[in-house]
Parts: sequence; structure tokens; C-alpha cells
Amino acid sequence: MPMDIIWPHLTFGNAQKPPIIFLHGFMGRGEDWRAVCEMLAGDFYCLAPDLPGHGENTKLPLDAPIIFNDLAKGVLTLLDVYALPLAALVGYSMGGRVALHTIIKHPARFRALVLESASPGLKEEKERQERLEIDGMRAKNILQNGLPSFLEKWYQAEVFASLQSRPKILDSIKTARRQNEAAWMAKIIIDLSPGQQQPLWEELPNLALPSLILAGELDEKYSLIATKTAGAVVNAQLQLIPETGHNIHTEEAGVFVKEVEVFLKRTNEVHPNFCTTQN
Repeated sequence: MPMDIIWPHLTFGNAQKPPIIFLHGFMGRGEDWRAVCEMLAGDFYCLAPDLPGHGENTKLPLDAPIIFNDLAKGVLTLLDVYALPLAALVGYSMGGRVALHTIIKHPARFRALVLESASPGLKEEKERQERLEIDGMRAKNILQNGLPSFLEKWYQAEVFASLQSRPKILDSIKTARRQNEAAWMAKIIIDLSPGQQQPLWEELPNLALPSLILAGELDEKYSLIATKTAGAVVNAQLQLIPETGHNIHTEEAGVFVKEVEVFLKRTNEVHPNFCTTQN
């Protein structure tokens, strides 16, 4: 699938400020980052694209495969179109897997990485095959029973348990997710399944860029993954956020912004050229 065209995206702030690119999760869109980007727009130039198959980014051929190398090229195209300097890259969940793949393949284009509730992948081939089979069944469920039905089951998963005590947030998330096209979501859940992606654990010790690894303490699965990820990255900082689950930037946007802002400003103290923009 060609990724040399610029993805639909939102921008916040002044283009002369240091850039941050935000990548959303499965069934999300750039709009998911609005609250975060508006809070950061005074000090940073924030770009939040719709990943292929999501939001307004559905004009690509539905039958063409989506692969992680092409997604990485799509991120770089966004940098190139705006002639941006080295950027920070922030990714949530599925978007975190895209961000990690991109920054490992193209480290010279970035200054820092923030991963929120994201995994470097499934280590064992058996695990990947099992997950791909599960996601294949999920895709059939989407196509046969519709997206609203799928959403009800999806958000009953243990990983989203913290949202049950935040019904307004959960309802808002579901409402936004219903705007997606069922055919695209069925495709994405297979094409970008952790069962398709090669694990990146062995690459983590080679990742030298400053990295912030975030997970919500109520999300036990990803708290453990985040701890292991941070332990494998040389220049990583781990933050487990109290009283939050998988979706920190939605559950506690202010807390998320503070963590990212402090991290990036500290990164600038160590790497002062981070805030240098191109003329």
C-alpha cells in the first residue's frame, strides 16, 4: 500500500516550535489527541494523523495489504511535507507498536519516543499464530454482526476494566469508534495484528533515543509489559500512572500531558538541539 501521500491530520500550535507526532490506537483517529495537543500547543507543534483505515484516511485500496514498513514511511512523509526537524514520536497501543517500529527503523529522524500502553510484540511464533487466529475471528465478528456489537464486547476486555468506572468517558469512546467503517476495522485488526508483526524485543537494547514508557497501574497486563520494555531500553524512563488503565491520555489527559512535557523538557536539557527548528 503506497504511503508516500500525506495522511489526513490535525495540527496544533506554531510550526516553529519543536514537533511531536501522535499516533492513535486501533479504531481511533487523530482527533483522539485533541485535548492533549491543545494543552501542549504552547510549547510544541503537535501533529495527529489518521492512520490508514481510520478517520478520514480511507481512500486507499481496501484490498491492498497494510504493513508496518509502509506505515513508517507514512510517518516520515508527514515530517517531510512540513520540512520538520527531528521530532518526538508518541504512540498509544496499536499506534505505539507503529511508533516503535518506525523509530527503530529510522532513528535518525527522531529525538525521543513516548510509548503509552504499547507492546514490542509477541515473542513466540505460537503466541503470534494464536493471536492472529483470534483477530481473524474478531474480523468475522465485525463483518457479520456489525461494529456496534463488536465494540460492546471489545470494551468488556480486562485491559479496559478501568473504563467501567468512568461511564461518560467510555460512552464517548464508543461513540467515536462507531464512526469507523466496519470493513476497514475488520481489515486493520488482521493486517496490524500483533500476530502479524515481528517482535521488537531484541531490537530494544539498540534503541538509544530518550524514551518514556507509560502504562496505567490499573492495567496489570501493560504495566508488566511497560516494566519489561523500559528495562530493555538503555535510555528509558518508566512511569506507571496511578488510578488509570489502558487509555491514560483519555482517562487522565492532564496527568498524561504533564508526564510528556516534563520528559521532553528534560530531554531538551540533555539534548539541547531538540528544540532547534529548521529555517
